[in-house]
Amino acid sequence: MAASAVWGADLYAFGAPGPDLRGYRVSDRLCSLLTMPNLATVLDRGSRWESTESAHPAVDTADCTGQLERKEGSARAATLTASVVLHKSVSPAEEFDAARATAAERIPGRADVRTVTGLGDRAYTVVHGRTAEVHVLDGDAEFALGVTVERTGGRVTPARLRPLVAGDVDTLMRRLDGGTR
Repeated sequence: MAASAVWGADLYAFGAPGPDLRGYRVSDRLCSLLTMPNLATVLDRGSRWESTESAHPAVDTADCTGQLERKEGSARAATLTASVVLHKSVSPAEEFDAARATAAERIPGRADVRTVTGLGDRAYTVVHGRTAEVHVLDGDAEFALGVTVERTGGRVTPARLRPLVAGDVDTLMRRLDGGTR
């Protein structure tokens, strides 16, 4: 009981610990910060890109949507989506773990879910249908990057894109951390 009283006094005196955002920030220019060195080996950046940003006492978010084109022409080959969510009031760890654990059940059809090491605190990739996605949790910052190809087959397949999206989300995280990583 005495320990609880001391802990409660510390919380009152010093305030509850804040979120662990690891220096990450959101930007209304998320698309321009997404350099895609890995995806650029197989796809070119198209001309249609849109970034959004929102701030709230509980979460700050930034999103990017864009078109990727075939290397050999200007036809649309894929759609890219990226998001950053900074959780400022509740830790997202349990929900992140639950989403990873149930990803194959929640996604219609066959989904290949794999854990990724060396990327944030926790990370996993999902390949399903025509889409390759990576989800990362680093402290209380959550990142997602997905690419949906126009049609499967040929040189650019979701399975081939899996390591590329993982590499590019790592690059994005480095650009958003304010130089702390």
